[in-house]
Amino acid sequence: MQVAKFQRVSHFLAILLKIMASFFITIIFLGWFAIYFKNPGAQFSIDTNSGATIFYSIESRITDAEYARTAFILVPITLGFFSYLFFKASSLFDDLAVGNSPFRSDFSKAVRKIGFLMIAYDLFFPFIYSALISLISESGKLFYFSLSSYFLIGLILYVASGILNYGIQLQELADETI
Repeated sequence: MQVAKFQRVSHFLAILLKIMASFFITIIFLGWFAIYFKNPGAQFSIDTNSGATIFYSIESRITDAEYARTAFILVPITLGFFSYLFFKASSLFDDLAVGNSPFRSDFSKAVRKIGFLMIAYDLFFPFIYSALISLISESGKLFYFSLSSYFLIGLILYVASGILNYGIQLQELADETI
């Protein structure tokens, strides 16, 4: 009975992640459409205050237009990146929903890859954002570094992939013993 419940929850999560990924892709196209047709007030924006800011330095004045141009470049890339991650995670939950075991090397590698990508995003995005806004800005420089929950989630997924690998090794050992 518990397996059926686990499969239903996995199926629900797979659908939810697909919906979220599709929503992100839709937001990209709606944002570009609104900006292209000069909808006043339509712009992308980036919230740099999410997470724990470790270092923040700004020189001179960066205008709102320069922030908007930077967001116009980075927001679609970020939303596309997370759409990819959500579709990958959705396929893992689809796999679990049909009854496949998570104790397989391909499953473990996929979990590790998602964790690693989340860690890399959280480590490198502040540097990319700082560099891009400093290049776009005519009169200012910005540098900030922060870590958000994506870093922690990525670490947890990376550790979970190690646990899955350990389970795979135990399963192989048990199979060899029998």
